Amino acid sequence: RNKPVSISGLPFDRFAYESQLYRTTKDSVSLYKYLSPLVSSDQENGWKISTLIQQFDLSMSEVDGILASMQADPSPFNVACGWLKGHTARWKSWLPKNCAVGEGLLDGNCVPCEDGKVSAGGNAKCEDCSPGKVYAAATLSCVDCPPGRTTLRRNTMECSLCPVGTYCPLRGTSAAEPCPAGRFCGLGTALPGLCPPGTFRDLEGGVGPEDCSPCPIGSATDKDGSVECQLCAPGSAQPEEGQVMCTLCPIGRFADVRGSSSCSECMVPHATSPRGSYKVEQCVC
Repeated sequence: RNKPVSISGLPFDRFAYESQLYRTTKDSVSLYKYLSPLVSSDQENGWKISTLIQQFDLSMSEVDGILASMQADPSPFNVACGWLKGHTARWKSWLPKNCAVGEGLLDGNCVPCEDGKVSAGGNAKCEDCSPGKVYAAATLSCVDCPPGRTTLRRNTMECSLCPVGTYCPLRGTSAAEPCPAGRFCGLGTALPGLCPPGTFRDLEGGVGPEDCSPCPIGSATDKDGSVECQLCAPGSAQPEEGQVMCTLCPIGRFADVRGSSSCSECMVPHATSPRGSYKVEQCVC
């Protein structure tokens, strides 16, 4: 039976129980169906055996009748064969159904799947399409959403554009991914855009190029998709925002710290310094 059945055995015999003879018990016990893991591991026939065992159901009066038959004929084969011949409809109802594609097994019967649900047939149940897939009525199957689209919920008939600030890079993407730092993602993005040189973005979720910030004064970047700008090295400076490179200090000037926005003038009278000087000691007469 699918549900455990409570039965009572012989009166409890404590001495037999202590001798590990468990033909008697203190209370009523429940009978369950057990299925070997070896059966479940059989990819081809395991589900058939499992279904048969689940559907198998004999009433206590039927069990009594079989036991009574064995008093007249002690051969289990003859008794079993005789019972099967006399109860064809009964045991046929236990056999697993082999449902067609688009049908699912429900309470032992094959039923058509409702719109939006699919089944590969056999003993499969009707199920929703998994995230990233939509139901295709023409093939009674689930198909992948294209790049840039996904499903916002299960059992849907249409792929939705990935929201702004996210992207869906592959077919069948199950959930939109946050747009990475250094990039921006508009509605329905499959491949994020890159912040252009001279700009950066250090947070996820950018929507458009306007979300890329210009490099501050004293820094620059010449790369696409930067998450930060590089401070100007000593001996160089950048007085403007949004630049792709820093400028070497001209002759007669120097910058002795990183991130300088301007180069300092040599203060020694009539002193000069080579281009790109990075310390005051380079100022000489």
